[in-house]
Amino acid sequence: MVIHYSIPLLFIGSSVALLAQTPQPQVVLTSTGAGSWQAAWAGVTQRTYFMQWSTDLIGWNFAPVVEYGTGAKISGMATQNANKYFVRLHYVDAPWITTLQQARDSDFDNDGVPSAFEVETLASSPLIKDTSDTDGDGLADGWERFYFGNTTTANPATVQSGDGLTNQEKSELGLNPSLNYNDVAAVQPAKFNYDLVGRLTGVTAPVGAGTYIPDEEGNLTNAQ
Repeated sequence: MVIHYSIPLLFIGSSVALLAQTPQPQVVLTSTGAGSWQAAWAGVTQRTYFMQWSTDLIGWNFAPVVEYGTGAKISGMATQNANKYFVRLHYVDAPWITTLQQARDSDFDNDGVPSAFEVETLASSPLIKDTSDTDGDGLADGWERFYFGNTTTANPATVQSGDGLTNQEKSELGLNPSLNYNDVAAVQPAKFNYDLVGRLTGVTAPVGAGTYIPDEEGNLTNAQ
């Protein structure tokens, strides 16, 4: 089950937790010098954390931060000499993630780009799929930059591997352009579907999908 939360914070330290199953301890903000602050919080087991900041509560930016699990967490922030500065903590409960590296490699928005690359290199959301395509070639910019290093090299019509899928199709599906997804040894990226209360309703994969049958509680009872 994937549950995504956000805790909006002001510098006065107030917070509101949304739909929390395990309460998230309060974030403590401390001044570390002129224009610099430190956010500290206690981590919760199997929880992946991201941080956002804003100067106007309208435009929000992801900080280059991915944290995971229990223990003390610290994130330094420069306020850019703004008169007002706001931060908020996002977190995702994902039971299959057990290490910080797995959290960094996670792909919660199913765009084929690891969360760490999104916040540290692209400064984009790791939680909402970004389909920005500045050159209009049908390939998402973030996907191109992660797999090809730029937004100009990849040809949308090229098939990089032997599965018959073009770069454009793999960009749309959030797949690795170099993997042959028809190869029985290939890892099939599963897509998990949930209802509004977080119960698993189905599992599919873009290529070579199996049929998964869940019960009313979302437990898998059969796979074909």
